[in-house]
Amino acid sequence: MQEENRESYALQELIADLRRLQLAIRLPLTLYEDGIDVFSEPESFAVLSTGRAAKRPLAMLPIAKGHPHTPQHLKSPYAERYICIELDERYTILIGPYLYPDDEETIERMVRRGLYDIADIEQAGESREQLPHIPYRSAIAIGRLAAERCTARQERGEYPYGINRNSAEVKREAPMSALMTPLPENYYRIQVEERSGQFAHPSIRLEDALGKRIEAGDTSGALSILRRINRLDRAKLADNPLRSLKNSLIGSMTIFTRAAIQGGVPDNQSFTLSDAYIRQIESATGQEELEGIEERAIRSFINLVNEEKKQKYSHVIGQLMQYIDTNLTSELSLNELAGIAHMHPNYLSSRFHKETGTRLSAYIRDKRLEEAIHMIQFSNNSLKQIAAFYRFSSQSHFSRAFKEKYGMTPSDVAKGRRKSER
Repeated sequence: MQEENRESYALQELIADLRRLQLAIRLPLTLYEDGIDVFSEPESFAVLSTGRAAKRPLAMLPIAKGHPHTPQHLKSPYAERYICIELDERYTILIGPYLYPDDEETIERMVRRGLYDIADIEQAGESREQLPHIPYRSAIAIGRLAAERCTARQERGEYPYGINRNSAEVKREAPMSALMTPLPENYYRIQVEERSGQFAHPSIRLEDALGKRIEAGDTSGALSILRRINRLDRAKLADNPLRSLKNSLIGSMTIFTRAAIQGGVPDNQSFTLSDAYIRQIESATGQEELEGIEERAIRSFINLVNEEKKQKYSHVIGQLMQYIDTNLTSELSLNELAGIAHMHPNYLSSRFHKETGTRLSAYIRDKRLEEAIHMIQFSNNSLKQIAAFYRFSSQSHFSRAFKEKYGMTPSDVAKGRRKSER
């Protein structure tokens, strides 16, 4: 009973501190004990948890375990951001979700990547609009502030962390070795050692340079920088070496994808290639299967960039094609597109056909079908939902257009996917 009282008092003290901290940082804050949510402030904040997003975000974040009081700036698979601080082996603070002001992810794009089901788009969009937008530098400052406040009290012995429930008396375990250095040095040392999270680390300039080489379509330059990066030790992102390598490679695919989009590759093409490589990474059963995959991926992404650069379209038609590629689920009427291009509808239609050799309506239809086949293969949405999502007048209209382009029906593709999953 005495042990339970002391433990309860310690937790109440911690929660009181977290309430004060939340008032200072003005972001949602959650305390986890052994992975279970024991405190949230404010209690009413909406966590983005529709579709296949986890109800308990702690489990879906790439947290590097064993680094207490080191702020880890993490991005979930569903694009919202968090700051995670381990207090010890039992208690973890999660700050967020929030977004950076320049985050480009949209719910619609995430649906197109298969991260949400179409039925969730409206609810997910509303939740996402409610998320705070925090600049990168502010997020770093918030993480350090939170870590410093919690560290100070624990080092004074005011929180009896490390309580052993099986013991007859309350014990205070010795601090982990990572706490033996002052916070600033420890903070940057962990960044260097683990390169975990999304805050600054030693190779960030190399990663930026790599992205710029991919964006420019420079294969030799990109591969040279990649080899420099890979001479460094990889981050330890999981206890299992293969899982750690996979996580690292998936992070690389994210960099390559963004760079290719910046280089002019349409979003859907870049994400489709990224998804293909990520599936290859995930299916590997040994590290030898992943040898050289980053180099192959870079060559593939740069090929897309250079193919895009070869297109001889005028600036206005090229810009219009990019607009269409990123808004395939919108109405995209001729009058709307003519207004965007500042042209008469008839003149736009004629000019588009002259430059591309394709009618504007056929271009839009084909692009929608290219995305639709990807969604059939990699999402759980029904064919009726997909047809409506891509603005086909009916499922039968969608099926006819699909068969005309691919020589098979959407149902054939769906059956093939189900067969391969067995």
